[in-house]
Amino acid sequence: MRLRVWTDCGRTDWSEPLRIEGGLFETSDWTARPISPAFNVGRVAPAPVPLLRREFAVPAPVTSARLYVSALGLHEISINGQPVSADLLEPGWTNYRSRLLYSAYDVTSLLRSGGNAIGASIADGWWRGNLTWTAKRAVYGDTTALLAQLEITYHDGSRQTVATDNTWVASTGGLLAADIYDGAEFDLALVPAGWSCHEFEDAGWTPTVALSLPVGLEQRSMAAVREVDTFDVAFERSVSGRIAIDCGQNLTGYLRLTLSTDRRATVTVRHAEILDPEGRLHTAPLRTAKASDIYHLVPGTFVVAPSFTYHGFRYAEIELDDDIDVARIEACVISSALQEIGRFRCSDARLNQLLMPYDARLDGPDSPSPGTGSDFASRALRDFATFVLAELPDAACEEHSSAVSCRLADWASA
Repeated sequence: MRLRVWTDCGRTDWSEPLRIEGGLFETSDWTARPISPAFNVGRVAPAPVPLLRREFAVPAPVTSARLYVSALGLHEISINGQPVSADLLEPGWTNYRSRLLYSAYDVTSLLRSGGNAIGASIADGWWRGNLTWTAKRAVYGDTTALLAQLEITYHDGSRQTVATDNTWVASTGGLLAADIYDGAEFDLALVPAGWSCHEFEDAGWTPTVALSLPVGLEQRSMAAVREVDTFDVAFERSVSGRIAIDCGQNLTGYLRLTLSTDRRATVTVRHAEILDPEGRLHTAPLRTAKASDIYHLVPGTFVVAPSFTYHGFRYAEIELDDDIDVARIEACVISSALQEIGRFRCSDARLNQLLMPYDARLDGPDSPSPGTGSDFASRALRDFATFVLAELPDAACEEHSSAVSCRLADWASA
């Protein structure tokens, strides 16, 4: 496709050609079905995050490969051990009862001639995890599942589809827990090395169950959640060995730690937005949310960060033994990766800080909410209109559901 524009000064030259591909618009376009490990079906209580995998062959030179992927819950997916994307918390939070987003990725460069493998993990997220003021679980469903369809086109024009079905196998790994409210717990000793690569030995893995295709599948049109900023955080140990962190600004995200140890050890990271009068984390506003990330280490040097969660915080406390070396602590800011459309700076440093784009992320990614004055001001510096327009279908669904509920309540009381 090429474009040109007519104005009062005449018409422009043709733009550079832009290639546009269609997604999976109809239900009949999907040969994939959501899959879940048999041990994961109907499970409400928190448990280790399931891993899913399948191997497949690429017998000829590839022209293109597209992966269409979504989940009931949250997913992270890799091909031959390489992440498909830097997107986080996919497929985001929508009104799942009527609308579920999927994303499309160009994965041509990740395939290789011969044997290949796809691996994915699926977490509770907003689908099955703690949600609402009362930390209710399984608000949308009691089974998390992966929906993925890989479409490969070869040089001779032939096509191959690798889709989620009950030929995939499942197990668990190092992610013992992952929850939006409570945080993540990760044990490095339990990670199956190479589990998303070809020729991994999966004979002990268990079968998967295919589920019905969900309603309202729709390709993502808004910006996905990503790390939009990272910065090093200064730190020092207290006499007790605890490390207190001040990021200097409220943000939505997590801490990434570079740690070394010569033995099995545990590191706990707790988060809060404010401190109490004694200078410790004030966690009362979190109610029952743990807002903690836990890492069980093995001997070696590792860079660790949580998966399938995020925290709203300025302050953090890290509890660890004295013999664990901390080489680096990074604050990772995540947000829907909206395009910057403006900047603001003045002579008052306080006002500059008030309008830092971090304020637009306090309510969490992929979920707009009323916010504060500075919240809206900082959002005005980014392409927030695109974000709102993409969220309007969910608002319409919620409004319709509320209206129906009200009418049913009126009828029941008549």
